[in-house]
Amino acid sequence: MCELHFEPHLVSKTWTAEHNGHVLVSKPRRALLAKDAVPTRFPDQPAYVSKTLKTRKRPADRQPLAPAKKSNSSTCASPDGNQESCMPSEPDRGDDCANGSNVQEEVSVSVAVASFYI
Repeated sequence: MCELHFEPHLVSKTWTAEHNGHVLVSKPRRALLAKDAVPTRFPDQPAYVSKTLKTRKRPADRQPLAPAKKSNSSTCASPDGNQESCMPSEPDRGDDCANGSNVQEEVSVSVAVASFYI
Protein backbone atom coordinates (compact mmCIF):
# COMPACT_ATOMS: atom_id res chain seq x y z
CA MET A 1 0.00 0.00 0.00
CA CYS A 2 1.20 3.46 -0.76
CA GLU A 3 0.17 6.83 0.61
CA LEU A 4 -2.44 7.22 -2.15
CA HIS A 5 -4.69 4.83 -0.18
CA PHE A 6 -4.70 6.97 3.00
CA GLU A 7 -6.21 10.32 3.91
CA PRO A 8 -3.60 13.13 3.80
CA HIS A 9 -3.87 13.90 7.53
CA LEU A 10 -2.85 10.30 8.35
CA VAL A 11 0.42 10.50 6.37
CA SER A 12 3.31 12.39 7.95
CA LYS A 13 6.14 13.53 5.70
CA THR A 14 8.10 15.28 8.45
CA TRP A 15 9.39 14.15 11.82
CA THR A 16 9.54 16.63 14.70
CA ALA A 17 11.06 16.35 18.16
CA GLU A 18 12.10 18.69 20.94
CA HIS A 19 15.61 18.46 22.42
CA ASN A 20 17.10 20.91 24.95
CA GLY A 21 14.44 23.51 24.14
CA HIS A 22 15.03 23.30 20.39
CA VAL A 23 12.57 21.84 17.91
CA LEU A 24 14.19 19.41 15.52
CA VAL A 25 12.54 18.81 12.15
CA SER A 26 13.62 16.04 9.84
CA LYS A 27 12.37 14.57 6.61
CA PRO A 28 12.33 10.75 6.79
CA ARG A 29 13.18 8.62 3.76
CA ARG A 30 9.63 7.26 3.68
CA ALA A 31 6.36 8.82 4.74
CA LEU A 32 5.12 7.69 8.15
CA LEU A 33 1.57 6.56 8.82
CA ALA A 34 -0.39 7.37 11.95
CA LYS A 35 -0.91 4.42 14.30
CA ASP A 36 -4.65 4.37 13.64
CA ALA A 37 -4.33 4.73 9.85
CA VAL A 38 -6.71 2.60 7.81
CA PRO A 39 -6.71 2.58 4.00
CA THR A 40 -9.86 4.34 2.81
CA ARG A 41 -8.98 5.54 -0.68
CA PHE A 42 -9.08 3.19 -3.62
CA PRO A 43 -8.59 5.15 -6.86
CA ASP A 44 -9.36 2.29 -9.28
CA GLN A 45 -12.60 1.25 -7.54
CA PRO A 46 -16.15 2.67 -7.69
CA ALA A 47 -16.73 5.96 -5.87
CA TYR A 48 -18.84 4.46 -3.07
CA VAL A 49 -15.86 2.37 -1.90
CA SER A 50 -13.68 5.46 -1.37
CA LYS A 51 -16.39 7.60 0.19
CA THR A 52 -15.08 9.65 3.11
CA LEU A 53 -17.12 9.36 6.28
CA LYS A 54 -17.79 12.09 8.80
CA THR A 55 -16.06 11.58 12.10
CA ARG A 56 -18.31 11.12 15.10
CA LYS A 57 -18.10 13.45 18.03
CA ARG A 58 -16.74 11.92 21.18
CA PRO A 59 -19.43 11.27 23.81
CA ALA A 60 -17.85 13.92 26.05
CA ASP A 61 -18.22 16.53 23.26
CA ARG A 62 -21.87 15.79 22.54
CA GLN A 63 -24.60 17.85 24.12
CA PRO A 64 -26.80 15.90 26.52
CA LEU A 65 -30.39 15.32 25.55
CA ALA A 66 -33.02 17.57 27.07
CA PRO A 67 -34.87 15.91 29.95
CA ALA A 68 -38.22 14.45 29.00
CA LYS A 69 -41.19 16.63 29.79
CA LYS A 70 -43.35 15.27 32.54
CA SER A 71 -46.85 14.79 31.28
CA ASN A 72 -49.79 15.58 33.46
CA SER A 73 -51.49 12.31 32.55
CA SER A 74 -52.31 11.38 36.13
CA THR A 75 -54.95 14.10 36.44
CA CYS A 76 -58.08 14.74 34.42
CA ALA A 77 -60.32 17.76 34.23
CA SER A 78 -63.78 16.99 35.51
CA PRO A 79 -66.81 18.71 33.96
CA ASP A 80 -66.95 21.30 36.77
CA GLY A 81 -63.28 22.30 36.21
CA ASN A 82 -61.80 20.57 39.26
CA GLN A 83 -58.72 18.41 38.86
CA GLU A 84 -59.19 14.86 40.04
CA SER A 85 -57.23 11.70 39.63
CA CYS A 86 -58.06 9.49 36.64
CA MET A 87 -56.69 6.46 38.42
CA PRO A 88 -58.61 4.88 41.28
CA SER A 89 -56.81 4.98 44.61
CA GLU A 90 -56.98 1.19 44.95
CA PRO A 91 -56.56 -1.33 42.14
CA ASP A 92 -59.89 -2.24 40.60
CA ARG A 93 -60.74 -5.86 41.26
CA GLY A 94 -63.98 -5.83 39.26
CA ASP A 95 -66.15 -6.72 42.27
CA ASP A 96 -67.74 -3.29 42.59
CA CYS A 97 -68.68 -2.70 38.93
CA ALA A 98 -72.37 -2.59 39.79
CA ASN A 99 -72.05 0.64 41.78
CA GLY A 100 -70.59 2.61 38.84
CA SER A 101 -66.96 2.87 39.97
CA ASN A 102 -64.20 3.56 37.49
CA VAL A 103 -63.13 0.44 35.61
CA GLN A 104 -59.86 0.49 33.76
CA GLU A 105 -59.18 -1.56 30.69
CA GLU A 106 -55.81 -3.06 30.18
CA VAL A 107 -54.48 -2.29 26.76
CA SER A 108 -51.60 -4.25 25.41
CA VAL A 109 -49.47 -2.77 22.70
CA SER A 110 -47.41 -4.97 20.48
CA VAL A 111 -44.54 -3.60 18.50
CA ALA A 112 -43.58 -5.17 15.22
CA VAL A 113 -39.86 -5.21 14.63
CA ALA A 114 -38.73 -5.44 11.07
CA SER A 115 -35.30 -6.75 10.20
CA PHE A 116 -33.54 -5.37 7.20
CA TYR A 117 -30.65 -7.16 5.61
CA ILE A 118 -27.86 -5.18 4.08
